[in-house]
This record gives sequence, structure tokens and C-alpha cells, in this order.
Amino acid sequence: MGTQPPKETLRMKILLRIVAVVFVLIAALLIGIVISIGADPDTDLRIPVAIGYVVGGALLLAASVWLWRFPNRRAASPAT
Repeated sequence: MGTQPPKETLRMKILLRIVAVVFVLIAALLIGIVISIGADPDTDLRIPVAIGYVVGGALLLAASVWLWRFPNRRAASPAT
């Protein structure tokens, strides 16, 4: 029989994947806001705000991919 990871490790992987899914949902919301405001001719599209939303969405997507692929990375131990 193989060794099973401790419960804490399994719980942390599940928590990090839930956080990754939430990040994707928030990123989709930000990019959807930019698309909906840009598509409406009656609204004033502020370019710096739109760029900020898109960059924020891209960063959240990158963080979610990193969390999903590498959920078991540990922090570096403090130097003594």
C-alpha cells in the first residue's frame, strides 16, 4: 500500500483549489465589466480603468493557474 498524505495537506490542497476557482470567477467578472461597458455606446469608457480591470483579471488568472497546478508547494524555511 502507498502512503497517504496527511489530512492537513489534503485539506490545504482543496482550500487552494477553491481559492483558485474564486479567482477565476472574479477575473471573469472584471473582464466582463470591461466588455459590457465597452459595448454600450451610451457609457463613457475610461481607458485607464479598463486597462486596470484587464490587468487585474490577468493577474488573478495567473495566480489561479499557479494555485491549481502547484497546491503543495511549501514556504521556504526561515534562515537561522
